[in-house]
Amino acid sequence: KRAENAVCDYLCSKGFTCIARNFRAGNSGELDLVFLYNGCLYVTEVKSRNGKSLYGGPAEAITPMKLVRIRRATAIFLSANRYPSTDVRFLAGCVTHDDNGNI
Repeated sequence: KRAENAVCDYLCSKGFTCIARNFRAGNSGELDLVFLYNGCLYVTEVKSRNGKSLYGGPAEAITPMKLVRIRRATAIFLSANRYPSTDVRFLAGCVTHDDNGNI
């Protein structure tokens, strides 16, 4: 996915370390990207939209139900990877592109 790669490359260039991509948490959903930065875990949901979209921008695609699924998947990730006392923050990686897919 080009948008995920773009977000990953950008955050890594800022000093973040990507520790997981497309982590599947069963029926609870998937975490697009997970980073470590300054001792904090950053769970990142990546959304992309065409700049001319009639349905709003990428951030508007992150619904309250999607946030519930992200929280559940994050709890599973933390348990599976033994990060019980790590501070967690959620990021939205919002990417727009043109009709040709150029970011």
